[in-house]
Amino acid sequence: MSDHRARARRKGRTNINDASENDASEGLTARATETAKYAASSIQRDAWQLLDQQVENGAAYVGYAAQAARSAAQSLEPNAPGLASAVSAAADRLDTYADAAGAMNAEEVWDQVSGFTRRQPALVFGLAALAGFLAYRSIRSARGISAADGLSEEAEELEDA
Repeated sequence: MSDHRARARRKGRTNINDASENDASEGLTARATETAKYAASSIQRDAWQLLDQQVENGAAYVGYAAQAARSAAQSLEPNAPGLASAVSAAADRLDTYADAAGAMNAEEVWDQVSGFTRRQPALVFGLAALAGFLAYRSIRSARGISAADGLSEEAEELEDA
């Protein structure tokens, strides 16, 4: 019987030790989770601040483009008044966009863009395809490869095969 009681006592101590280890483990897990949440919110806040700054910079650049367009319109006025009028109207629109973008933060811009994408998905897809095509052509021309060169290289590879 004494052997049975000794085992029971040891088992009881083991359960107590296991319980205290579990409490310590849960405490560490809770602290790690809290630290991770704090770090994630800090990173998110910093990212939104950076994006807000980029929105301000973008609005300023659009304003600069409007100023350049106005200058171009003034230069065109004596020789091409119709074109000058169109360029001036474009400059006014650019100013309106710059003012609207400058008054928004990054989250508001995101909401505007995502709303437009939901309303006009085909237009957004078409613009993305056009941008991809222009980027491809720009990269290809920067390498000095023309479309004819690319075709002749492909034809030579086919002949070799």
